[in-house]
Amino acid sequence: MIRYGDRPHLFSLVALIWGMLLLLSASPWAFGLLPGWILTNDRAIMLALVIGSTCLLSFPGSPVWQRAGLALVACVVMLTPLIFASEIAAAGGQARGAMVWFALAGVLLVLWAIHRVLGWLRLSLVMITLIYCVIGHLDFIPDDLRWRGASLSKLMNHFWTTGEGVFGGMMGYAAKFLLIELLLWSLVVRGFVGETHLPFSGILLLLALGPYLESFVRQLFSLPLGLHYIIVTLTIAVLLLAHQIFALFRRNIALREFVLAMLLIATALGVKAFFTVHHGYSPVRSVFYAIFSVAGVILLQVLFDILCGRVHFVQGLKWFSRAVCDAVIRAMFHAIWIVLAYTGIALIMGAASLTGMGQLAADLIDNRGQDLSIAAVILGGSVLAGPFLLPLAGWWRYGRPASVK
Repeated sequence: MIRYGDRPHLFSLVALIWGMLLLLSASPWAFGLLPGWILTNDRAIMLALVIGSTCLLSFPGSPVWQRAGLALVACVVMLTPLIFASEIAAAGGQARGAMVWFALAGVLLVLWAIHRVLGWLRLSLVMITLIYCVIGHLDFIPDDLRWRGASLSKLMNHFWTTGEGVFGGMMGYAAKFLLIELLLWSLVVRGFVGETHLPFSGILLLLALGPYLESFVRQLFSLPLGLHYIIVTLTIAVLLLAHQIFALFRRNIALREFVLAMLLIATALGVKAFFTVHHGYSPVRSVFYAIFSVAGVILLQVLFDILCGRVHFVQGLKWFSRAVCDAVIRAMFHAIWIVLAYTGIALIMGAASLTGMGQLAADLIDNRGQDLSIAAVILGGSVLAGPFLLPLAGWWRYGRPASVK
């Protein structure tokens, strides 16, 4: 388990660079400011930062330079789809030769990071499906589970160089939307004068389960075009609003603190809704404008305190810069377990698409589980439960109120 309190200064620097990269990628000037290879390989870069950050936060008793060296090696391995892009393209998109072993090292690094961050139980959900990919063709496997099998080269090609494995599934959702939304609400909550752990805990839960919440709402209601992009944002805003109203009635916060909280919540929700629904911008671009709007509200509050004589000018600016940096670092710390949960989901879904385990899950849903062997029920249950349990278990370990430090 990694801990926010054990983070070295190097992780704080990496988190700030990571947050800046997210903002630049979401900005209107992304194609002018960033090289094309960064924009087209955002999933690989995101996962490299996650694995590297996991190395920095692990082994707290070892020297920082050793952890930094391990993180650098891990990042190079995770970026092999980018480094060897021309060789992969020349081979028709196949992993061949040394690339197979780099891919195997990358998958093992991902599994180690899932174990390190999420624990053995969460890793077992992923390992059940991966082990089946390796041994599912052997003679002792029941007939209803046996599949044709695949070589190591084919397995690594499927899980590493295609959109069906480590970089597939909902990793695009995490890379393009989830992390920038996490950055927004981390800044909003950090701007509260009377901040508590409860609001941020609820935000983490809603973001971790965001795709399922959006899917559930879409099935229940027929929403106008663009409105479904702000379902998670609207739910978070309502949660924070209810929390602040309850805190005001209990006199846990002053009226001035309540007004500031309302301004921050309204700014985050209003700016994103305005640019998404009214102007038709992408959710990522809308969140970019919302982040700078929220930062502007916090800065105005600091300037107001300076003009009223509550704080000195230098002290107020130091508080503002520290608040922004703390919000970014905390958001990127929680991004680690969220991204690794989605990576585990991507591996499970990749194994299901390769071996046909999705049919086992469909059989369980159609109440035909009594015709399946126990092993088939376990595999089908992993495919069904894993995508929901992985982010939920990650939130229980790092996101619940007792864990948010």
